[in-house]
Amino acid sequence: DAGGVYNLASGVETSILELAETINRLTHNPTPIDFKPARFWDRSGKRHGATDKSKQYLGFEAAIGLEQGLSSTIDWVLANRDLIEATIAQHEAEVASYSS
Repeated sequence: DAGGVYNLASGVETSILELAETINRLTHNPTPIDFKPARFWDRSGKRHGATDKSKQYLGFEAAIGLEQGLSSTIDWVLANRDLIEATIAQHEAEVASYSS
């Protein structure tokens, strides 16, 4: 299915609250979560990535859980801040050149 959309996910349901709390804990962020009113169009309540297609066509199956994945991502971001900031600056310069 070239050009198709695939969920590369664990298939385990995770609430947005659980995700935010886990990120705050792993990053030692003391800032409380800022709850906003529900958006009028958002009625799903629960979400998770369906993994059947990625498993069937790509042979992808998550090998690590959410917490380990987030921890690895946080470690990578911290180790690569200079690269990330340079890439953001390059993108901002390119976007600015379009509006000139």
